[in-house]
Amino acid sequence: MRKLFIYKENIDENTKRRISILSTLCLSITVFLIILLSIIIYSLSTQPTRDTRVPITIILTLTVVSVISFIITKQGKLLLGSLITLFLLYGCILYGSINWGADLPTILITSFIVILISGILINSKAGLFSAVLLSLHLFLFHHLSFYHIITPNYNWKTDAFNIFDTLEYSSLLIFAALFSWLSNSQLEKTLIKYQESEAKLQFEKDNLEIKVKERTDEINRLQIDKINSMYRLVEFGRISSGLFHDIMTPLTNIALNLQIHKVEEVKESMSKLIPSIKKIENLINQSRKHIKINDLSTTWNIEQEIHSAIELLKSKAIKSEVKLIFSNKNKSKELYGPQVLFSHIIMNLLSNGIDAHADRQTNSDTTQFRAQFPAPSSSETPSISKIVLIKTKIKNEKINIKVIDNGSGIKEEIIKNIFEPFYTTKEEHGCGIGLSSTKHIIEKYFKGTISVRSRLGRGTTFEVEIPMF
Repeated sequence: MRKLFIYKENIDENTKRRISILSTLCLSITVFLIILLSIIIYSLSTQPTRDTRVPITIILTLTVVSVISFIITKQGKLLLGSLITLFLLYGCILYGSINWGADLPTILITSFIVILISGILINSKAGLFSAVLLSLHLFLFHHLSFYHIITPNYNWKTDAFNIFDTLEYSSLLIFAALFSWLSNSQLEKTLIKYQESEAKLQFEKDNLEIKVKERTDEINRLQIDKINSMYRLVEFGRISSGLFHDIMTPLTNIALNLQIHKVEEVKESMSKLIPSIKKIENLINQSRKHIKINDLSTTWNIEQEIHSAIELLKSKAIKSEVKLIFSNKNKSKELYGPQVLFSHIIMNLLSNGIDAHADRQTNSDTTQFRAQFPAPSSSETPSISKIVLIKTKIKNEKINIKVIDNGSGIKEEIIKNIFEPFYTTKEEHGCGIGLSSTKHIIEKYFKGTISVRSRLGRGTTFEVEIPMF
């Protein structure tokens, strides 16, 4: 018996709603029939000769059929339960029409209930079909009664309206109102569930858009990191020819010294060769550090890193006839962060400054630019025309780094695009990654900023600010 009152798992929400309505309907019909049976029994006990209109056996039969319909509906057989209930009600209409006429108020109210049930429990077409069928039923029984083919008992039209009639009609009206309320309440619940589902779906959609954006940003960051790593290798390849020249010079010095000295003089010569060997070692270490992919944070000396970058780019600068100058207004400072990536920043900015002189042979207007430099020593050439200056100072707990060149400058209309990936003004050897990579590293790993000022034909200044803590 327990299984008879459990819904099937494969029933959808709309079917469950209709099953709930039909179950309540069948239960209400059963209760109504039981009340009607009680009224008839009470009436017979007080007035044994009273005409009860409907035999007790018929009411008992209808009650049993209603209970069966309830059980079938609870099993999930909605259509079968609906048809049984409709045939049950139509049977009552047919019985009443034959015995008391089709215009009996009880029959008319029940007909309305049948149309309402058909439309709600089955579909709108079933409701329309029921309305047409019951209209034909009324016309048919009117003609049958008019031509005396059937002879209904119309005494109810002359009998006084009593309490039992009131209870009967009121029960039917309440039953119709109850069924309508039940249907509307189920629809409202379904609508609320739909709205809640729609809100959840919108929430999931918004979350999905956020997650997709976050994932896209993450993929873009990973791609930028990979591009930056590849760019370090590309940039190293560009400066490698000059680097190999710097390595070959001390190696040649070592070879010549070893050839011109006898074995007994080698020991004395080795002391002279040690600086050349150390220079090779430093160049190799600096090169290895530049191409190494490592964002591990450590504490390191800013001045030493800048000197190392200048040393690596010295050959490129000499080839381009550019003088690299480092001006440090503060005592040597240490910074905590990815040492390799800081070296990458300085290398990119200095290399950019050197490339800025590629399109011009001389720069006659250097007076204002030279005013920013310290006075040259006696060993320096005072008539330098191509210069890249790197200046550092501590300002408001930030390390301020300026890389200034007196090269060709940048056009005002394109200066806003220079930090975009793959945007380049270097037609021959530019790939448009250097400045984009530099900005990405400064912002992501050092929480700093980079800005640029330039005048066409007068030079460019890149300014970097990195927090000291």
